[in-house]
Amino acid sequence: MADLISRSGWSVPFSGTSVRVPFCPAERWISALQESGPATLLAVLARPATGESILDTLAAGEAGEDDLSAASYKLIEYATGYKWWEAFRLMTVSVRPDVLGRTVLAGMDPWFLTPGQWCSGVYALFTKDMGKDDLFKFDAMLGDPPEGVDDDEWAMEDFDAMVAAARAMPGQK
Repeated sequence: MADLISRSGWSVPFSGTSVRVPFCPAERWISALQESGPATLLAVLARPATGESILDTLAAGEAGEDDLSAASYKLIEYATGYKWWEAFRLMTVSVRPDVLGRTVLAGMDPWFLTPGQWCSGVYALFTKDMGKDDLFKFDAMLGDPPEGVDDDEWAMEDFDAMVAAARAMPGQK
């Protein structure tokens, strides 16, 4: 479940264990995504010793690159509340001069905001004053998964999480 304002960090499953990523502001996420891309974000943002351990696990064949990608994508979703590709698009477009200028004028500071707050702010700036048709087009473009990504798989995970949360409510079986 996403925690958009947390400054306590995030934990994601990787290779049979839970990897803890300490809080870092949106600026660090944006830089890491620009340098390494979304598939290795877990190893990049984890504490240095943890990142090295992740790489050792990969080198030893105890986990594969797909495992690291899946954990990194989960990390992005936990921290932002968006599908990983949506958050990746919002963060990477936010450094374009015209978009960055709008965030500055809006008082947004990537050194202070969480990744979830940053993505939500950038989304709000883009969609401000949009009509329903333009908003629908923007959301469709943002939500269109990258080639090779099965959105139905991600949707099923969201549905499973929703069902689990409903079952955990008091009075449910």
